[in-house]
Amino acid sequence: METIVLYLGAGAAAGVLAGLFGVGGGIIMVPVLYFVFRGQGFATQTLFQCATATSLAAVVSSGLSALVGHGRRRNLDPGRVGWLAAGAIAGGTVVAYVAARAPGGGWRMAFGIFLCAVAGLVVRGKAEGAGAGEPRPLAGRCLAVGVASGMVSASFGVGGGVVAVPMMLAVLPGVTLRRAVGNSAAVLVASAVSGTAVYLLQGRAWLGESGASLGLVHLPAAVALAVTAIPFAQVGTWLAHRLPERALRLAFAVLLLVTGVRMVLG
Repeated sequence: METIVLYLGAGAAAGVLAGLFGVGGGIIMVPVLYFVFRGQGFATQTLFQCATATSLAAVVSSGLSALVGHGRRRNLDPGRVGWLAAGAIAGGTVVAYVAARAPGGGWRMAFGIFLCAVAGLVVRGKAEGAGAGEPRPLAGRCLAVGVASGMVSASFGVGGGVVAVPMMLAVLPGVTLRRAVGNSAAVLVASAVSGTAVYLLQGRAWLGESGASLGLVHLPAAVALAVTAIPFAQVGTWLAHRLPERALRLAFAVLLLVTGVRMVLG
């Protein structure tokens, strides 16, 4: 019962982050799942991959909920989300295939270092509305952002938004923070679906020793996370339009830094 309550709480926090920052919530779910699974005696070799795969399965629901919320508020670029999603699918599929076939503890430390680096990007930020004029399709740049986001998503189960949002602000003209977050929701869904599918298929080889219940996905945890992630993603999209951006950036950066250090230390 205690574990289920923990899953529900992590799902709620992940949902809020998905709507608020377009990050999918894996930065909350992966560490929680990692330490819970370790306490339950999951195989060490596949421990991080189980946490990643289960997080991605839950990110599908939170990402869809956030996508609907941002769509209602017209926070999507129709000419860009398709290219972003296509790139995310390509990058996520390739990396998930590699990670599922070669699990190990090194992914955990890489994830911790990654979170600490992203904390710096979040604090630095960028002014909204960089670049004037109407948004252009810029298919090549959108594909590159999508591929990078998909690769990070499949590696660490974070949905890819932690890369997609800063990259969109940096390389796509005329994109505001809120529009970048909205577009990131499409990246979340695409990368999470493709990554989850690969972990389900490739993870069958590890099923007997991993402790997971479906490929490398622990289904009860994924369902419990999704139950609260879906409604709370709507809370996040609501907050994204009302809270001061600077305060949000600092709070998010602190969360990333603390979590990253904890993951590095194990």
